[in-house]
Amino acid sequence: NGSTLYYESRFEQSTLNLQFGHAFTDQLAGEIVVPIVDRWGGIMDHTINAYHQTFFGQSIFERNLYSQNQTVFSVKTNGQDFFASQKPLQGVSNLDLKFKWWLYKGSNYKSLRKAGENMVCQKGLCGFALSSLTKIPLGSAAEGGTTGFVDQSLGLHYGRPILGRSAFWFTFDYTWLGPNPAIESWPRFSRLLMYEINFDFYINERWGFLTNMRTQSPILDISQVSIIDTGSDPATNAANQDSGAWNALVRWIGSQAIGVRYNRKVGEELRFLFVEDWGFGPYSHTGSVYTNNAPDVALVFQGRVEL
Repeated sequence: NGSTLYYESRFEQSTLNLQFGHAFTDQLAGEIVVPIVDRWGGIMDHTINAYHQTFFGQSIFERNLYSQNQTVFSVKTNGQDFFASQKPLQGVSNLDLKFKWWLYKGSNYKSLRKAGENMVCQKGLCGFALSSLTKIPLGSAAEGGTTGFVDQSLGLHYGRPILGRSAFWFTFDYTWLGPNPAIESWPRFSRLLMYEINFDFYINERWGFLTNMRTQSPILDISQVSIIDTGSDPATNAANQDSGAWNALVRWIGSQAIGVRYNRKVGEELRFLFVEDWGFGPYSHTGSVYTNNAPDVALVFQGRVEL
């Protein structure tokens, strides 16, 4: 429709998820997740620039053209910024309500009985299940932590042991997105698909090697938008588009991860993951439909304890 759409985010964020779950029966369980967010900015800019220069030559993908060491979260439509205030986000903006209904429990697998106890299946990830996730807003959309509307996802899950005490599980999700005032006039989809597959390879009673592959359909409708780059060099512009694969105009966005987990006992686990994003789309300057070398990475540390 001729509008100019602009999005910029520059900040660091930590999230503490408080989870409260209860098994109503052997087949049905529920959980409430309270994400506590602390968003600030600036302290990692030098480290990120050094990472780009070390692993991607001298290119920092035009990061020098944007504000450094600040908290920026900007969504503009024709120059009008939805977030007039740039206050750091702190606190709880959403509440997640989850339910899972097991149609088949993994403890019945013959391979599990033959191999002995399987740590992954003990955690309830083996079998076939249906799930529901409802995101309930608790804050205002103007604060930048929520849209202010309910989102709903339904999922299918299947997992089973492999190679004795190792295991894999697969997830498919279908999500209905509520309105988003920040991008109300943007050409976006309100229905999203997500596919995810995980492998947990047994090392010993305490340790396991983890791999993950995840892909989902994009939010923006790429048939109605195109990228505007102010640079004059087409090759540089194409490389810049590649470098933002997660948010660029691709047909499928996703991530891949490797890591390890440590279990002190069933129900208590520590995980460390290295995550990189990728995309399938028409904007690779190499002519490839697959964009893999986007320098957007995440180091994820997760912990779970039983009380």
